[in-house]
Amino acid sequence: MAPARIVTVARRETLFRQGEPTTGFFIVVDGVLKLRRITCAGEEAVIQILTRGDSVAAASVFVDYRYLITAEAVSDARVLRIPVEHLMACIRAMPEIAIAIMTVTAQHLGQLVQHVEELKAQSGFQRVAEFLASLCPVPSGPCEVKLPYDKILIAGRLGITPESLSRMFAKLKPAGVEVHRAHVTIADVAILHELAAEPDFAEMPVRETGAGAPARGDRHAADLLLRRLAALDVDFRAISRSEPRTLRELQQVCTGCGCHTQCAGDLARGGASAAWKAYCPNAAVLKALGPN
Repeated sequence: MAPARIVTVARRETLFRQGEPTTGFFIVVDGVLKLRRITCAGEEAVIQILTRGDSVAAASVFVDYRYLITAEAVSDARVLRIPVEHLMACIRAMPEIAIAIMTVTAQHLGQLVQHVEELKAQSGFQRVAEFLASLCPVPSGPCEVKLPYDKILIAGRLGITPESLSRMFAKLKPAGVEVHRAHVTIADVAILHELAAEPDFAEMPVRETGAGAPARGDRHAADLLLRRLAALDVDFRAISRSEPRTLRELQQVCTGCGCHTQCAGDLARGGASAAWKAYCPNAAVLKALGPN
């Protein structure tokens, strides 16, 4: 493929834009690129992050001859550019090239399907935990890793705001995860895998009251419920895996309960008193969950 040539792309430089005519097919030689689309609201959605060996714009070669996304360099990068006219000529001469491109396209589609599943089925907290776990070369035990991209890009890839990402990192601190700039220290990678698999209790949907307004004290209610479960020797992680719907219903009821102050007082005194059973609307379910 003699017409192919190496193109240097500076950090933050755009390789091509969404909607522009497809002029070339690209392979990343070194550096990092991000693929993004602009939503109707004008917000950026990071679709994929590409590194050495990844191809860019495979689907655009066959679909409408226009780029479906925008490619931008996250760092200084070099890409191999193959003009689309030359690529099509090669495909006509050697149809197996088309099969190779279709294989790459299918792999990208599989990655996108997985990403959509994560966005739909996981909370932001779970996605952050899974992302950090994916950086670790070991399945369990202590590990130290470096964040591969800046936090703004990581947040965009995970479908959350940079502010939310910072809050998620802070929430992971009690689980033994310390984030200092780009350096991450993890006490036990297995815990990250567990957190990625279980619901983030504090982010579960809560009941709405009034004219669609969120019920008050939802996070305070979640904290009280977690403390009550602990006082009853209920394994939260086990219940979150086996009965996630029950936990959601418990939190919804707890959020709308008017006895938060009384409950907090009982828990502050050690939680041994059975007085809470008289006013707690979740008493019967909590009793059933507790050890016999």
